[in-house]
Amino acid sequence: MASSSPFYSLLKTNYVPSDAEIREIRMLISRRQAVLDDIDQQMNILGRQSWQLLGDKLAEMDFISDHLALLSPIKRAPDDILSSIFVAAVEKRRRKGPQGLVSFRQAMTLSHVCKRWRAVSIGTKRLWRYLEIHIPEYSPYRDDWRVKLGKLESMVRTSIARSAGYPLCIEVEGCIKGYAVSTWSSDMERESIREDLRCLEGLVEVLLESTARWRDMLFRFTLPLLDTPLRRLILVQPSENAILRNIELDFHVVLSDSEPDMLHDPLEVWQTKWMHGGPSILMHDSIRKLNLNWVMQDITTMAVNWPSLTHLAFRGYHRLVASSLHFGPNEALKLLKLCPNLVTCSIPMESTPPVVATESITVAFLEELTITPHSYDIPTNFASFALLPSLCKLAINEGSGPECIPHDYEESGVAHFVERFGNQLTDVKLYTPTLTPTGLDHCLRCLTNAVRLELHSNPPSGRHRNLPGAATLNPQMFARITGPEYKSDTGGHLVEVPVLPKLEVIALNCGHYGREELVLDALVDFVAARRREGGRIRDRVPTESGIRRLNPRTPSRSPEVTSS
Repeated sequence: MASSSPFYSLLKTNYVPSDAEIREIRMLISRRQAVLDDIDQQMNILGRQSWQLLGDKLAEMDFISDHLALLSPIKRAPDDILSSIFVAAVEKRRRKGPQGLVSFRQAMTLSHVCKRWRAVSIGTKRLWRYLEIHIPEYSPYRDDWRVKLGKLESMVRTSIARSAGYPLCIEVEGCIKGYAVSTWSSDMERESIREDLRCLEGLVEVLLESTARWRDMLFRFTLPLLDTPLRRLILVQPSENAILRNIELDFHVVLSDSEPDMLHDPLEVWQTKWMHGGPSILMHDSIRKLNLNWVMQDITTMAVNWPSLTHLAFRGYHRLVASSLHFGPNEALKLLKLCPNLVTCSIPMESTPPVVATESITVAFLEELTITPHSYDIPTNFASFALLPSLCKLAINEGSGPECIPHDYEESGVAHFVERFGNQLTDVKLYTPTLTPTGLDHCLRCLTNAVRLELHSNPPSGRHRNLPGAATLNPQMFARITGPEYKSDTGGHLVEVPVLPKLEVIALNCGHYGREELVLDALVDFVAARRREGGRIRDRVPTESGIRRLNPRTPSRSPEVTSS
């Protein structure tokens, strides 16, 4: 465009135009300004047309969307079907913990969609039986905590009222963080927090009014003071007509860093009075499932109707409040003796001398046992004192102690346990660094009926690599369990039945070993051999080898490999 100007050669130079040239330049600029103004006008017209078209487009989209909503199948669903969908949607969001509780806030959300959904959701009493109560995080000198607590109390009261006579599944979590009391410097500050916590009385009263309908209860408290209203939820009078079935208790104590003298008397108070001072919720005869985390007193002295339990999970003692207590094999046998009707059990096991029991303990119905050894192993004679005729699932978790020493099968309590019950176990989980290669091989050869096997080979806590001599998921291990051997000179007859002949599912946590190509190749060979040999089976009837086929078609039975 600039090249058409008579002054093109003079542009962007220091040339000084004459008076006549100045008049000509101004006339030229005036003509071009008129052209520019015309272009701006056309662009404004097009801009208005564009915005108008965009508005028309959005209006048509809204029209189509609104009319498509009329065709939504959910609008034609009868109220009973809609109610079932609501219940399924709420119950699908389950906790991974043992109680499987869901949030009542989802029910609140469903009741605020439209008039019909509100009527259906409020009329669906089962929808309101789940109460996941998260007490607002307490922070000193903030008034909004009381406001939030008041709103929560109102929601809980509404949900309980709408649940009518349905059994209640309640989870209460709260409510003090460590930083809230880390700067305590006077009794006045402690009394101030004590006074604030009394605001929980209203919420506690609402919950206590419905104790007759409690079925599944989970209490997870973090508190700095013993005499808080939340303690009343634990000290509930047993009732003959109670329907309480499942309980999980998880308590934590927060102390002030600025008061060293608190490290004595207050802890004794917690240990002697928290679950004492009268009847407690654990005394209900109706309880079948009990989960205790960080207990503050000797578990075997707690007032519990142990024979009524069918499911027990004990995580251990509170390290601060109950540091003098330990739970070893003798305590484990004592606890199992108290619970003769257990079906599932999960316990820790600290390092102590061998068992000193004088008689065997029988738990006739125990099917699943999980042990988390503090020292990565259990006493060698522990298995000999346990009579578990129904045991079919065993899990030995990774320990948390300072040392992990690989043991051969003769020195390993885990190996002795697997050897004693191996022929009846169908589902087994082992932590391989606690065993030597021969120790692991001995354990696997005892699992003649195992259908599922889970092996963890990640290094012990605080280490980047496993200890020398520890069993790992290496090619040599897979080679020993890959498949059967046949003699060609005997017509291909089986020489030796392989390890784990009935294995259908294998789950591996290989750690950094799982990233090595040799290990992956060995795993592929293992799976291929088992599938090839399993192909001889017709209608799932074992052939001469008795080997099951690793089935890749069903997700629940597929060989799975996990690497961390």
